[in-house]
Amino acid sequence: MDSDLKLQERSSGWWREKELWLLLLLLCGMYLTNLDGITIRGEESRRGRIAWEMLHSGNWYVPTMQDRPVFFRPPLQNALIATVATVHGEVDAWSLRIPSVIAILLTVIVIYGYGRSFLSRLGAFAAALGFASMGQVLELGRLGETEAVFTLFVAGSLLTWRWCWNAGTSPWVMWTSSYALAAAATLTKGPQAPMYFVGGVWLFLIVTRRWKLLLTLPHLAGIGVALSVLALWQVPYAMQMGLATSFKVYVGDVASRFGDMKAMTVIKHLVSFPLEIVFGSLLPWSLLMLCYANRRFREDLGRLREDVLFLALCAAISFPSVWIPATASLRYYMPMFPIFACLAGIAVERIAAYAPGSFWPNLFVRYQKTLALVPVGTALVVLVVSVGWPSVSWSQTVTFSLCYFAACGIIAGVGWYAAERLTPRNIMIGMTTTACFLGLTYSTLLVYVRQKISEDAPGAIVQLRQQLPADQPLVSLGPAHHLFLLLYGEPVKQLAVDHPEELDRIGTDYFCFWVWSGGVKPADIPFEWEQVAVISCDRNRRSNPVDTMIVGRRIRSPQVASRPN
Repeated sequence: MDSDLKLQERSSGWWREKELWLLLLLLCGMYLTNLDGITIRGEESRRGRIAWEMLHSGNWYVPTMQDRPVFFRPPLQNALIATVATVHGEVDAWSLRIPSVIAILLTVIVIYGYGRSFLSRLGAFAAALGFASMGQVLELGRLGETEAVFTLFVAGSLLTWRWCWNAGTSPWVMWTSSYALAAAATLTKGPQAPMYFVGGVWLFLIVTRRWKLLLTLPHLAGIGVALSVLALWQVPYAMQMGLATSFKVYVGDVASRFGDMKAMTVIKHLVSFPLEIVFGSLLPWSLLMLCYANRRFREDLGRLREDVLFLALCAAISFPSVWIPATASLRYYMPMFPIFACLAGIAVERIAAYAPGSFWPNLFVRYQKTLALVPVGTALVVLVVSVGWPSVSWSQTVTFSLCYFAACGIIAGVGWYAAERLTPRNIMIGMTTTACFLGLTYSTLLVYVRQKISEDAPGAIVQLRQQLPADQPLVSLGPAHHLFLLLYGEPVKQLAVDHPEELDRIGTDYFCFWVWSGGVKPADIPFEWEQVAVISCDRNRRSNPVDTMIVGRRIRSPQVASRPN
């Protein structure tokens, strides 16, 4: 067995190791390819419009939509998007998504560095690659959602603390750096972050009977640093908006998770959520963590046991926050995915240390060979569907299908060959081929599928702008949809529906309103008007869109036209 697998002293030059740089090069290809290939969707446009208004108002402390304060969450991610847009030139798909990609890459670096404080290159590589190639990470890491940035700071705070512990770093650095990251996470999404950090670290110290470390000056200094980081935003915000409103920003999105707490809904969530995490979000590497269910495997952990305990406690203390709320989404638990990836990396390290031909290596070989077959099977299905049923959303051009099949065939062949002999190098190659298949699928096939089914809101906005006169601004009656606002790219003043005289004051006849379950209806407009455009703000095309923006023109002469139904 390769000497690199021996339980060894930590590597002080981990950042120079070729495994890390090859990993980062691979991930750049996986995450940057076709990054803007699908239209802005979901909550991306809400974050983007807030960033747009930050740039145009110059106020980076108070998040606004249509110049009105909003209370979704603290604005760190919006500020990051605005910063990228300052360099890039506009708030578009690249500006929205680049912070997520950078966050994924930095998280991978933290996982690898932490892993090298107690694992071989194989274990650290397996953990870092495992995180970056988990299905849900590949999806959300390519979108302008909050999860990737939030994961960097939350998981970064926990892993940095333990990394410093393993490395024997000064307690002052250990506590201050980890608490600073936890505070940055709080400014990204809210109170979930300090709960995860404090819960994981404090529980570990209590369980291992080191609770006195919580009473030391370095720990108090860490708390002070966290409060100072929070104050960088909190103080200016409170001065403008007041203390009561500050609390509202932190809990604005959290309350919605408890919106449906009916008994059957809760029971269904309690049963299904763990299964969806293990056999959905964390695939394909979650199966490696099933090793820990075996008592003998746990007994063979040796000096890795304490890190496993730390990671397991971090996962356990955080899980109820997404398990109990019945409407909690799988993505809410993504900040803990690096924790599970590290557990998977430790499992790979231990499996490779067993004697060749024993139970765990044999099982792992079958696992790698099974993963090697998946690319060929997937590519064959795509090819058959594309040739036989060209009208379905999954079908692709024959040229792409053949190229995809050829690439998956090569990936499968290399993966199968690597699984024939269990060495550290071959394990890395096998995991890399699986990651390449997943990255290729997410950055090409799934992008093309989404392109076929997505609404073309950008094209509709371009046509709308050609119809609107340059000398009359567009206003909204009630709030406008954030996707419409972002794509329109101009200030849209919000007016009350029952004050149409405001149109005269502003000097325009053109207005818009958002039709949804709780929005304005055409019959609510208190004057005669004609329809100019209807723009769907749904992610995908539907015969009956859920969210639409209707653009209209006021008719000054009542006899010219009647109000639309």
